[in-house]
Amino acid sequence: MKIKIEKIKLPWYAPREEYDEEYIKDLSESLKTLGLLDDIIVRRNINGDYELIAGSQRVRAAKKLRWEEIDAKVLDVTEEDAAVLALESNIVRRNLKQIEEGKAIKKMMSKFNLTQKQVAERLRKSQTWVSQRLSLALDITEDVKRALTNGKISVAQAVIISQIDLKKKPDKQKEFLTLLLRKEKEIERKLTSDETRLELKRFRNDKLYTVGFSGWDIEDFIKNLKDNKIKVLVDIRESGKSIHKPEFSRRVLKEKIQNAGLKFLERSEFGVPFVLREAGPEGFPWECLEKWYTWRVTKKDNENIMMKLTKEIKDLGESVLMCSERYPVPKGTQKHGCHRDILAKLMLSTKLFTKREDF
Repeated sequence: MKIKIEKIKLPWYAPREEYDEEYIKDLSESLKTLGLLDDIIVRRNINGDYELIAGSQRVRAAKKLRWEEIDAKVLDVTEEDAAVLALESNIVRRNLKQIEEGKAIKKMMSKFNLTQKQVAERLRKSQTWVSQRLSLALDITEDVKRALTNGKISVAQAVIISQIDLKKKPDKQKEFLTLLLRKEKEIERKLTSDETRLELKRFRNDKLYTVGFSGWDIEDFIKNLKDNKIKVLVDIRESGKSIHKPEFSRRVLKEKIQNAGLKFLERSEFGVPFVLREAGPEGFPWECLEKWYTWRVTKKDNENIMMKLTKEIKDLGESVLMCSERYPVPKGTQKHGCHRDILAKLMLSTKLFTKREDF
């Protein structure tokens, strides 16, 4: 069938990075004389456009001739299958550089959580062939390269480590590699690819956030969470009621947070009982509250619920502890602190989080 060229989009999995303009010129002359001998291959995307799977050079040549339409074979395939087909068709034609093949393989492994073995099977190539291409494409430090060469980490693990941006965080790859090797020494076995991904997720999630909803309207509150890439809101109020700001009542807030694509955790066991809140700083001084609260979340019933929550949100992703007070400590007209300040300090003391930010 013929499709409009303007509707053809180059997807993320397109393997080709460079084009030989002389070849495109020759191909244009061939199209003008003989027409298109092989249909390009595309698939429909959710926007109604066509993602190009095979034929990028033919499309460029057709554009050079100002063609408005081109013959295409439209396949009904998944994104993963399309990515494999795109790479496979270019490998068969032998018109990609090895580093382009390696970068395409790396994208697939990262996007679809594939192992080196799975990629080799999909492409009908040996694991050695895949490994050679990947080694050219990985943006990794010399320390990571040495660990890969010496067999301390697998190619799949090197791909995962390469997700840490060298330009933005030049020392973080080495830091994560050290953590990874220490972990494997502790458990006396190699980590799987999935376990390595989880360790990277934990490693990246090193900042703890807190927020009080007083002073916010609900729309700006949620926008602020999303702007800061928060994935989990942890409600640590004892009571979920909010008389002055009903939109922040637990039931309403939970629905709005989930509709925004974030996870909502209700953790009322971390709240302060009404009788202590009512007493305020005069009836129950902050120093006493701090001692009582620390005991409550770390030692009551011989259970450290603070550590359990810390580990839980470390695995879930960027999380924010929420209560009602605008600030975690006395500021301006707010004469008292908030227990989220105590909880955040305790969590930082575990060393699972190294930084803190208060909204």
